[in-house]
Amino acid sequence: MASEKMKTRYDARATGHDFHEGDKVWLWNPKRRKGHSPKLQTNWEGSYTVLKRLNDVVVWIQKSPHSKPKVIYYNDPQFELAT
Repeated sequence: MASEKMKTRYDARATGHDFHEGDKVWLWNPKRRKGHSPKLQTNWEGSYTVLKRLNDVVVWIQKSPHSKPKVIYYNDPQFELAT
């Protein structure tokens, strides 16, 4: 059935992220900068360190020890592991 096929394809991409404290991650940030070509701008920020898991889909990340931490909902295509 078509709905089962669509569910299988969605589940293949939507599951599988399991972040732990100390993991390095990249954050998708498609913010445009004025005066620069959008095609040449990088959309990824990083690398961030996972400080704490608040629950199954929310983590607390920080770019450096002196920067302000961010709370991120990572069941979202904006959040990916660093390579």
